[in-house]
Parts: sequence; C-alpha cells; structure tokens
Amino acid sequence: MRPPCATSPGPRRSQRVPPTTSFSSKEAIVSAYYDQVQRVHAEKAREEWKEKSGLRERLGVVLHSKLEILKDDRRFLGALFRYTGDPGHPLSVFGKGTESQRAQSIAIFREAITGTGLSEEMHQFSSRRSVAGASGDDPLLPL
Repeated sequence: MRPPCATSPGPRRSQRVPPTTSFSSKEAIVSAYYDQVQRVHAEKAREEWKEKSGLRERLGVVLHSKLEILKDDRRFLGALFRYTGDPGHPLSVFGKGTESQRAQSIAIFREAITGTGLSEEMHQFSSRRSVAGASGDDPLLPL
C-alpha cells in the first residue's frame, strides 16, 4: 500500500513518497504520510508568507496552505479520523507516536506569528500552550 500522496497531484513529484517504498505496517505508512505533509506544509507556508507581515495574513497562509495540501487526501484522512480522539492509538494525531509531527506543526504557527506585531504577552501565551500541546497534555492543537 502506498500513501495517498504518492499519486495525488498535490505535492510536486520530488516531494512525494516514492511508490516503491515499502512499509512494515500501516502505522509506518501513516507516519510517512504525516512527515511528508509536515515537510511540504512548512515549505509551502514559508514561501507564501514571504511578502506578508500581518498576523491575519500569515495565519491565513498557514491554514489555507495546509488545507490545500490535504484536499486530495480526504478519503484517506476520513479513514484516519476514527483514531483522532484516542491519543493512545498509534494512528491518532494526538498520540505519542505523532509528537514530532505535532511539534513541527506548532513550530510553523509560532514562526508565522513572529514579526507580526503580536504582543510579547501573546507570544508567551502561545509558547505555553505549544509546550502543553506538544507533550500530549492538551487535546487541542495550540498556536
């Protein structure tokens, strides 16, 4: 089985998981998919927000670029959705096995708000929320 993005038109061919990649389990497939999405998202968001300085614009870029990347994988994501609410499940986006991908996602949001004129107090608040979310203590994906 190949990750859905191996054939979807979303990421450029050079960014896709090669179709000949073999995986030891479905958890490995999902992990490779999550890694790929995070990598492509970071590249796309950073490229698109280069000319933007406002908080709303930069957060819009982060959110819309992620949705653009995921749009062709709706069926695959729908199959994974059943595991989302169970942080103990290895396929859950809130589980221990996805801590690194969550941390990468949080870092993109943190990077997006840097230099936008957001108050120091709000930066500190978002950092505290990020640490809680990255450790799995917070069930919501924080800024």
